[in-house]
Amino acid sequence: MVAAIPAAAATLVKGLGLKCNCRNGFAGRELQLHWGRALRPYMKILVILFALCIVASLFSALYFLVRDRGQGERTVRALTVRVALSIALFALLMLGFHFGLITGKIQ
Repeated sequence: MVAAIPAAAATLVKGLGLKCNCRNGFAGRELQLHWGRALRPYMKILVILFALCIVASLFSALYFLVRDRGQGERTVRALTVRVALSIALFALLMLGFHFGLITGKIQ
């Protein structure tokens, strides 16, 4: 099973039109770099959208707090959505850094 992974990676690299300079046809690092460069702008857009949704949820909670005078459940729901979005954004950032979509360098 483990031997099939390098062959599958090499086939995928050839299918994408990339050159494989690794021995034994294994091009996992080139594949990771290619996808990292290709998906980096989308990752930035996704992070910005998450941040905007978090701020929108925060302001909707403020609106519901003022409108319901602290008696309704809508404020709690909006804040719950904000916390869930914040946790999802944190996980997205960690996964993006792990898979090379987010680098430690400012570009």
